[in-house]
Amino acid sequence: MVFGFKPSQGTLGSGFLVHEYRHVGQWGTHVDPPAHFIEGGRTVDALPVEEMVLPLVVLDVRAQVNSDPGFAATDATIRAHEAEHGQIPGQAFVALLTGWGARWPDPAAMDNRDAHGNSRAPGWDVSALRVLFEQRDTVAIGHD
Repeated sequence: MVFGFKPSQGTLGSGFLVHEYRHVGQWGTHVDPPAHFIEGGRTVDALPVEEMVLPLVVLDVRAQVNSDPGFAATDATIRAHEAEHGQIPGQAFVALLTGWGARWPDPAAMDNRDAHGNSRAPGWDVSALRVLFEQRDTVAIGHD
């Protein structure tokens, strides 16, 4: 909230104006520091900004997600991308472009629940993560 005084009729301090601003949590990009996963790992304040400026590689999987909303990018997805664009460089941020954001702000579309109430959304298969982190020296992953 922001509070402040508003002059009224030329008399200072005779009025009071209040503005209230709200936003939902988790509305922006976030970074999970090593401390979230590794005991004794670095926290966000210990990560220099130079380590957060990375080459970006975008895997466009919108067509696959249109056919299968539960699509998971696999090692084959990476091979297909690299066949067209070249090998993913080391120290890169690799992101999935799923098109899922077009479902916003419809909560039912975003949740995409099946007949059993389970939410289905696109993501990463372990085989893709192994290639990225064990063979391509990827630093970060993400998705829209």
